[in-house]
Amino acid sequence: MPTSQSIPYKKWILWTLGLGIGLGLIVLLAAWGLPIYFRNELDNALKKAVVNASDSLYRINYESIYLNIPLGNAEVSNVKLTSDSTVYQQLVAVKKAPNNLIELEADKVSLSGVSLLRLLIFKELAINTILIDKPVAHIAHNSRPYNKGGPTKSPYELINKVLKSIRIDKISLNNVNFTYINYSDSLQQPQKSSLKKLYLDVSDFLLDENSDKDSSRILYSQNIALRAEGLELPSGNSLYIFRMAELRFSTRDSTLQVKNVHYQPLLPKLEFSKKLGWAADRLDLEFNDIKATQVDTKRFLVDRQLFAQNLYIDAGLMDIFKDKRYRVITKDKMGEYPHQLLLKSKFRIGFDKVHLKSTRVKYGEMNDKTNRSGAVFFDGTHGTITNLTNDPEWIRKNPNCRVDVQTRFMNQGALHAYFDFDLAAKNGAFRCGGTMKNFEMPRLNDVTEALAKASVTSGKVSMLDFDIQATNTRAVINTSLHYDDLKVDVLKVDKKTGELKRRWFLSQVANNVVLNENNPRGNRPARIGKAVIERENDESFFNLIWHSLFVSIKHITIGRGD
Repeated sequence: MPTSQSIPYKKWILWTLGLGIGLGLIVLLAAWGLPIYFRNELDNALKKAVVNASDSLYRINYESIYLNIPLGNAEVSNVKLTSDSTVYQQLVAVKKAPNNLIELEADKVSLSGVSLLRLLIFKELAINTILIDKPVAHIAHNSRPYNKGGPTKSPYELINKVLKSIRIDKISLNNVNFTYINYSDSLQQPQKSSLKKLYLDVSDFLLDENSDKDSSRILYSQNIALRAEGLELPSGNSLYIFRMAELRFSTRDSTLQVKNVHYQPLLPKLEFSKKLGWAADRLDLEFNDIKATQVDTKRFLVDRQLFAQNLYIDAGLMDIFKDKRYRVITKDKMGEYPHQLLLKSKFRIGFDKVHLKSTRVKYGEMNDKTNRSGAVFFDGTHGTITNLTNDPEWIRKNPNCRVDVQTRFMNQGALHAYFDFDLAAKNGAFRCGGTMKNFEMPRLNDVTEALAKASVTSGKVSMLDFDIQATNTRAVINTSLHYDDLKVDVLKVDKKTGELKRRWFLSQVANNVVLNENNPRGNRPARIGKAVIERENDESFFNLIWHSLFVSIKHITIGRGD
C-alpha cells in the first residue's frame, strides 16, 4: 500500500502533467487561432482604411495574408489597388473627382516587425520594414478645374478615424514599372510617359497629429532616396522624345543627379522637314551628366519646383538644323526670346549659379540654291549662368540673369561671349556681346560655300568685338573687326554637274572694287560697324543676333569710300 507521503507527491505530478498538457493545448490553439484572428483584424483594418481614405473610390484586394505573430512578420501576396468606376462617375457628376486615377498591383508585399498588439489596442500601426518588389503602377491624369485651390484633407485627417498614427522605419519599393497618361483637356491627344525602373527608399516615416509640424521631415520622412532608370517622356508631338538613363535624388544630402539626358528627334536631319512639309528648326539636345546641389527638397518633392544653389552641366551637345529646301512658314516669334520662354514656363526653377562644361553648340542649314549644308559650331564651351530663375520673388530681388562663356569658334578662334537678360523687363530687353581673336577666315568655307556661294581664299581676323542692346522690336549693334588680306571667290552652281565653280569676273570685282582687303587700312582709323536692326515678327533670337552681326560686318568689309 502506498504511504501517506507518496499520495501528495503523485497528485503534484498529475497536476503538473495536467497543467503542462493544458498549456500545450492553449499554445496549440493560440498558434492556430491567433493568426486567424489577427489576420482577420488586419484584413478588416486595411480594407476599411483604404475605403475611408478614398471616399469609397478605391478597394484593396489580395490573395492571401501570412502572419508570423512571434516575429511580427507579414506577407501579402497578389496585391491590387483598383478603382470603382461607378463611384468615380458619381464623383465626376458632383465635381468631386480627383485629378488622378490610380491602379496598383504587386506580386508580394512583405512587412516585418509589425506590432499587432499596438494596432489592436492603441490603433497605432508600427512596422519595422515594408518591402514591395516589382510593383506596377498606372496613373491617369485629367485636370479638374474645381480641384484648383479648394480645401483638401491632410493625410492624417484621412486616417484618423481608423488609426491614431502610422510609423514605419523603412519603406523600400524595388523595380517599379510606372506609367503616367495625361488626359488633360488642353491636349489634343493623351500623352503617355513611362518609367521602367524606379527604386525608392523611405526612412523613418511618421504620420500622426503632430508630424506635419516637424520641420526636419520631408513628406513625413527623415530621408527619401530615389533612383530611376529608363525614363521616357513624350514631347507633345510625334517628332521628339525625351529620354533619361538614370536619376538619383536624396533628401539627406539635397543632391539631384541625372545621367545621359537626351531630347531626341525621331527623324534624321534630312527627313525632319520633309515630313512636316515646311522648314522647321530641328533641335537635338544631349547631356552626359547634370547635377544640382543644395536642392530645396520641400519645393522639389511637395511643390514640384526645382530650386538649388548650384547646377552642373557636363559634356553637352546642342545641335540645331534647318532644311531651307522646304517652304518657310511665317510665325510670330515676338515674346519668344530665351528668357521670355523661361518666364512663361509653369515649372518654377531657381539656380544661384549654373556651371557649363565641355558643351558643343552647332547650327546648320541646308541651302535650297546650292543643295548643300553648312554649319557653324562652338566647341569646348564652358562658363557660368547666374540667377537663372522664373520665380517672381527671386526676380524682385535680382532681375538680371547673366551668361558668361568661353568657347572656340569653328575649333579655332577663342571667343568670350556674354548675355545679360532683364527678367523684369516687359519689352524683352537683353544685352549681349563678345570678343574673339586670331581666326583664319578660310575656316568658314564649308559654311560660306554652301549658304552664300562664296569661298574665302585668304584672310585672318586679329580681333572681333561686338556689343548688342536689344528689345522685342529692335537691336542696336556696335562692332569692331580687325583683319588682314581678305580675298574671296564668288561661286556658282554648274547646272550639269551640280558642282560649285568660280566666277572669275565677279571675283575680281569683289576683291578689287567691293571688299576692303584690310581693316584698318594703312594710316586710316579702323572702320566701325554700327547698325540699328528693326526686328521682323518671325525673326528668332539667334537670327536677330546673326542678322545684326552680318549687317555690321558688311558695313566694315564692303565699300572703299573711306
